[in-house]
Amino acid sequence: MKKLVLLLVLLMAFFVSFSQTEKITEHYRYYRAYNYQKDEWSEIQTCAVYIVYHYNKYDDIKIIPKYGEATLLEKKGSFFKDVTEDGIEYVGAEFKDPQGRIVYVFLYEDGDTLLCFDGIIKIHYTNR
Repeated sequence: MKKLVLLLVLLMAFFVSFSQTEKITEHYRYYRAYNYQKDEWSEIQTCAVYIVYHYNKYDDIKIIPKYGEATLLEKKGSFFKDVTEDGIEYVGAEFKDPQGRIVYVFLYEDGDTLLCFDGIIKIHYTNR
């Protein structure tokens, strides 16, 4: 019986440690915004923004600009993986910003991040 309990405890510890995801921090130097009214992307602008994925145990995201206040995006949906038409893999999920707006966040394998504020604006962060 003791061996069975010990085995169960070890298995639980393994699965708990395996399921925890490390923080991923991306630093971006450039961004561009998509204007829905004009149906076009802006010119690339410089910025200094850090985006921390898996910021806490809830897998929230923290956006930290060099100037200004940090923003916490609360995860609302499950992560999913997909591939763009160009063959670039990405991971995405649904989040909520502090004002309660839905934000879709996509992290691409090339390191770019796309934030889509439900029909309001898209922001594309990149280092290229």
